[in-house]
Amino acid sequence: MSVEPDENWSVIEGAFDIRNNRHYEGLLAIGSGPLQQRACLEEGLGDDPQDREYLRRMGNVSVETFPQFKGRYGTYLPGVTGPHPTCGDELINLPAIHGLVLYAGQERLDMERSRIADYRRWLDLRCGRLHRELTWQTQRGAILRVRFERFISAQRRHVMALRVRVRHLHGPHVELRFVSPLDADVRTNGFDHFERISFTGEHEPITVEVRTNGGDTVAGAALVTCEPPVPRAVATERRWAAVSGTHLLEPGRTLTLCKYAGLVSSRHVSGPPVDAARNLVWTAAAAGFDQLAEESDAVWKGRWELTDVEIVGDPQSEHALRVGLYHLLRAAVEGDPRVAIDPRGYSGEAYCGRYFWDTEIFMLPLFLYTRPEVGRTLASFRIESLAGARRNAARYGYPGARYAWESNPAGDEHCPNWQYADHEIHVTADVAWGLWHAYRAGPDPRFLVRISEALAEMARYWAQRVTYCPQRDAYELLGVMGPDEYTLFSRNNAYTNYMTARALKVTREAWELLQQADADAAARLGQSLRLSASELALFERIAEKLRRPFDAARNLVLQADDFFTLERFDFQRWWPDRSRPLGACVSQERLYRSQVLKQADVLLLMALLPEEFSHEQVLTAYQTYTPLTCHDSSLSRCVHALVAARLDLFDEALQMWDESVRLDLRPPAAAEGVHAGCAGGNWQATVFGFAGLRSLMESDVLRLDPHLPPGWSALRFPLVWHGQPLRVCVETDRVIIEHRGSHPLEACVLGQRQQLMPNRRHEFA
Repeated sequence: MSVEPDENWSVIEGAFDIRNNRHYEGLLAIGSGPLQQRACLEEGLGDDPQDREYLRRMGNVSVETFPQFKGRYGTYLPGVTGPHPTCGDELINLPAIHGLVLYAGQERLDMERSRIADYRRWLDLRCGRLHRELTWQTQRGAILRVRFERFISAQRRHVMALRVRVRHLHGPHVELRFVSPLDADVRTNGFDHFERISFTGEHEPITVEVRTNGGDTVAGAALVTCEPPVPRAVATERRWAAVSGTHLLEPGRTLTLCKYAGLVSSRHVSGPPVDAARNLVWTAAAAGFDQLAEESDAVWKGRWELTDVEIVGDPQSEHALRVGLYHLLRAAVEGDPRVAIDPRGYSGEAYCGRYFWDTEIFMLPLFLYTRPEVGRTLASFRIESLAGARRNAARYGYPGARYAWESNPAGDEHCPNWQYADHEIHVTADVAWGLWHAYRAGPDPRFLVRISEALAEMARYWAQRVTYCPQRDAYELLGVMGPDEYTLFSRNNAYTNYMTARALKVTREAWELLQQADADAAARLGQSLRLSASELALFERIAEKLRRPFDAARNLVLQADDFFTLERFDFQRWWPDRSRPLGACVSQERLYRSQVLKQADVLLLMALLPEEFSHEQVLTAYQTYTPLTCHDSSLSRCVHALVAARLDLFDEALQMWDESVRLDLRPPAAAEGVHAGCAGGNWQATVFGFAGLRSLMESDVLRLDPHLPPGWSALRFPLVWHGQPLRVCVETDRVIIEHRGSHPLEACVLGQRQQLMPNRRHEFA
């Protein structure tokens, strides 16, 4: 029986086009935290080998050209990484567990070569379930209706379940054969990370075990059930093992195959991973596909109840936003602070599965304001990787902690490009922001102890990284690259300086709070760090005297002291084809010497610290920097949409919003994976921009000053504020807040102050 997709909750591929196959593999990716999978065709393609080796050299990934594959298998366990010859420590593409190949006699089902009709593939966002339907006319004239259904269990998070139903509609009988492999003949960015591979194939479940060059042991297991029962055989090769069976399918009959597969590593289990993988699939098969689906659906339902955003009047925007939220919910490894979320949400190899500033600035807020416990885990990655940040600082000759621009799970720098690794030091201030934001979202003395250590070590790095200028009686940060990656060496990048000053201030604030909350813990930590009152005073003094570049004559916050000394950039001359990124049209050398921005820089600063700037200053900055910005980064337009919304520039806000929120829906944007940071930024544009929520970094009191754009009749979303669950509805003439918690909250909505009482509905005109 066919399952019809709900268009409001589905991403639908209505026709198969091999040119867009890799895009849909990324866009329709499935997963649940510790196990992630690209939406690769179960049967693969007959002439698309996955073992091609090549030497990738990373550059500006926003404009990098990748090898042309028809499809790219992708099976990932976040945290399982290994060294690549040119890319550094990277997330490893592990043995593929999703495969199930169908044959009619000697004819293989192949989306390029078979006669296919009535094709649809879709992802059900509500439950993370991937569907595919097609009619296959075999060479002998049989008409077969084939339906695939696949998901990663949100309850049993290392288990994949796949069901295939083949119904014979018309024509001669078919000798239907299936081959269900575990396939270790895969590469990651063209490199083989497997040092040892072994299979068992005497009986089901078949297993594969690999030893990676990162030191992990990874094991997978799989078994197949059939209705009606089908005799099965097992075969193994050097990098491949499979279960196979043959069934004579008569007209009017249906064959149902269920594949249960599990994948774990030595990071996840204490005993032999292969034993754990076997147990996973045995128990999954005993439960059956429908029970597994029911369990998983219940978890997803709970996630969406705490996260979904409704945009009444703009169903296309609502749907596009929901796609991004799905990928963030899928990619979050709940309960495991040893990993974060990489910029492609574990759906591609572009950024090697490493962790950037995207985590703290773009993705973290969604979780802090909807599912704070998941947000706390996500923020805690930086505490777990503090030792790596200390190693980074020491390698550059500094004390304290310097966080990596491209961090592996251990926290070490693995960015292969010196420009970013050496100069995008704002990531260390971004980490401080994220840790303090997480504490503000749910104050906890134990968490305060942990972040106080990290904040103090980061402050020590900043105290040595600044330069004192006696002529100005000010501290400066020289030779930095701000968020705008098309300006290489800046003197006092405003974003970096403001965020560093804030990081130094919260270090002092955290320490004072810790002394009040737990004097003994503060004393022990202070002794272990040898942190003195004079050093804390130095942090405060640097924060106060760190230069904030500003042009009083123009009332303009300068991107940097020297930004407007660069050459003016002739956009019309150098960028005639706006369908291509600017970085693909112009040399890096020209970009570095020109007044052109890759992405929001000063505007991002103003989005994060709005209380530091007047309305006029924000408007001036928007009018000055927006025409100079090419938006080559996916993190740019969401920030512009947020700031434009706060300025009530609705036409511009909606244009930026539309381009940002639909980015991954347009082929081939997701071919190398979805843009997870952009998805988080779109949520912020919605809640912090259009709904007008002020963050906990700005206000203890719940503040809402909506900027609902024309065409949106209502904006509804769940929110957690100081641990209290709320439901917010912004309409054209009022704001309604349902308090679903247990403690009163202070609120200021549309300038009206009111105490929100539990189990009450509050309305603001």
